[in-house]
Amino acid sequence: MEVKVRLKASDIARAKKVSNDKQEHFRQKQQPDTKKIANRPGDEIDFEGALAELAVARATGLQWHAEYYSQQEYKSLRHVLHDVGDLEVRETTHSDGHLILRKRQICPFSPYVLVILEKRLARLVGWCLGKEGRCKKNWKDLGGYGRPNYMVKQEKLNDMEILFRELRRPIPPYVADEDMMPVLERARGLNVVERAKVE
Repeated sequence: MEVKVRLKASDIARAKKVSNDKQEHFRQKQQPDTKKIANRPGDEIDFEGALAELAVARATGLQWHAEYYSQQEYKSLRHVLHDVGDLEVRETTHSDGHLILRKRQICPFSPYVLVILEKRLARLVGWCLGKEGRCKKNWKDLGGYGRPNYMVKQEKLNDMEILFRELRRPIPPYVADEDMMPVLERARGLNVVERAKVE
C-alpha cells in the first residue's frame, strides 16, 4: 500500500524556505551547482527534495531535520542525521520513477523512502534498506547522463505498511489538510504533528 499526503500552501512555503536556505548556504561557500541534471537547476531539485521530506515528516510525525537545524548545523551533523527521523527520502516526479541511491551516500541499514510528487500530492510508494538497494543489478545510468547510480524499481520496494509497523506508528490512510485528519488519528483526537509532540 502507499501513503498519500496532500500538500498545502503552507507546505509549499516551508519547502521553498528550506531549499532557498540550502542554495544560499552553497552560494556563501562558493560551491558549484553539482545537482544540475538535464538542464534542471539545483534549486528546483532541492525544492522537490524538501517537499518530499516534508511529506514523509507529516505522514510519520518524525522530525524534519533540514527545517529544525540551520543549514550550517545540518551540514556539520549530516554524518549522523538523516532526512526525517532515521529515514532517508528520495523523490521523483515520474510516475514510474525509481528509488535512486548514490554510491557514496548509502547508509546500509537506513530505510530509504521513495516519494512521487504529483503537483500538490505526494505519494509514499515504498522503501528499502540501503543494503537492499545496493546490488549489481540495480547499477544503472537510465538517463544517459554518465552518472550511474543504484536504481530500485518500485515493484521491488517494500510495502509502506511494513515500515509504519517498524516505526510503531499507525498507518494514515490519507494525510490531508489539518481539518481533514486521517481516520486513525481522528479516533484518537490528535493529528500527526500533535501526536509527535505528545510522544
